[in-house]
Amino acid sequence: MCVIELEPCEVWILTAPKARKPYTCECCAARIAPGDRYHRTFSVFEGTPTVGRNCAACEADIAAFAEAHDGTRSHPDYFVQMLGDCIDDGDEDSERQWKPMLEAIRARRP
Repeated sequence: MCVIELEPCEVWILTAPKARKPYTCECCAARIAPGDRYHRTFSVFEGTPTVGRNCAACEADIAAFAEAHDGTRSHPDYFVQMLGDCIDDGDEDSERQWKPMLEAIRARRP
């Protein structure tokens, strides 16, 4: 299993609102349409606030990955890179477990 080392954020708030306007998932670049439920991550890291949005499918992937890595969650815009790094740095089990997830995310891209 790969080792994930991320610096903790000062603030991390995850919510699941309904979109009032169109957004783009920051993981797979799929469209989030008005009325769709999406996941919003608000964080403050080193004094800089950021907001990330991801679709429900990517949220399921992020949650599954986090569960397997002691609860370590990635910001939506960094998840694909973190997943790829885990595949590259991990053992054969990591590649077998996470490569299909990465391919599914890439397949959702428009």
